Amino acid sequence: MWRERPPAVVDAIEAKWRAVLGPGPDPDQAPTSAGGVAGSQRLRWTNLGKTSETVLLGPEAVAFNSDDVLTAVVLHSVGSPSTSVAARPTPQGPAHLPASNRRILDLGTANGDLLLHAHSAHGVPFSQLMGISAVDERSDSVTLSAGTTAGQALPGPADGGTACPPAVPDTSYRTGLNIDTLGELLESEPDAVLPAHFVWSSCTYYHLADPIAAVQQAYSLLAVPAASSDPPSTAILTHVPLSACCADGLDLDALNQYWADNGVAAAAAPMSLNPDCCVVVLLRLPHQTGALPMPFVYTGSVRRTVEGFAGCYIYATVRWSEAEPAAGGAMRRGVAEPPPEPLGQCGVAGLLDRHLSIRLKASSCAPPASRARKGHAKGCTLQ
Repeated sequence: MWRERPPAVVDAIEAKWRAVLGPGPDPDQAPTSAGGVAGSQRLRWTNLGKTSETVLLGPEAVAFNSDDVLTAVVLHSVGSPSTSVAARPTPQGPAHLPASNRRILDLGTANGDLLLHAHSAHGVPFSQLMGISAVDERSDSVTLSAGTTAGQALPGPADGGTACPPAVPDTSYRTGLNIDTLGELLESEPDAVLPAHFVWSSCTYYHLADPIAAVQQAYSLLAVPAASSDPPSTAILTHVPLSACCADGLDLDALNQYWADNGVAAAAAPMSLNPDCCVVVLLRLPHQTGALPMPFVYTGSVRRTVEGFAGCYIYATVRWSEAEPAAGGAMRRGVAEPPPEPLGQCGVAGLLDRHLSIRLKASSCAPPASRARKGHAKGCTLQ
């Protein structure tokens, strides 16, 4: 979609990015090693990242955790471990080793806690981890003892220090990349952002000016699984403001059915505590090399919502396009193979269960009845 962006959307993206970056750096203030700006000039986000996150879906507040997906996708098979990283026990049971070619990409990583958690708790080498952040927030990700700087070996309990995770290295942390324009970046520099087997993004998409196109771009970041026995490459995108972008209203069931009819393993469901935002789950199956089909076209205008961080939230608006061509067999595992069965009431729950063996669990964090919205997608109920 991003290639068809109207001028109003391009202008909104540029304006939003300027607001995110804030005022220019103080010429007397040294930049950080990753190109960001330290101290008071840096942007301060409300959500700076978590080591792991529980995602609540729908008014029923059924849930899954980011570690569930990491374990299913990255720890699915035993690869050659890094010589500097030992296998560590996981919450799911015995120690596993990450497959040597499975990579994790965190869009909007902020302090990098998810990357640190994947490294320290699951043994994923930093060479298989990448985070993207507008500005460098890593100084908040660890508490260093006096006299210790980021990058040094940290003193452990045997040395009289306090054990803490290592800082994310520069090679696994990129700043200055606008997620709204990843499509242009990947077209000009295909290797600028590694293809990933697990793409995670939390509390980021509602800050974008064109989140629907960014969903499509996230799918393009997913690596094609090398073998039919490999788990699908998976993207989990939370806080995606789909309804705010749809000028004529959003029918999640119709969107999920559209993807299913086009042979795509993708679905969206409303978040429990943020019902105006959705969780989008994208899976690239073996031999699927095409782009994610979208049934939308731009209206040519943008919508400004309530005032928020870094100014108001600005969204490119779209409408459903009945003329959108079907993907035919291009997205299917084989030209002669029929697409997956219609998802119907399965949606997110069906995708996670069928392809990753993740069952949504009941949660005690159900939102108040006043927060539940009518017409929510059917894809978040326990089966």
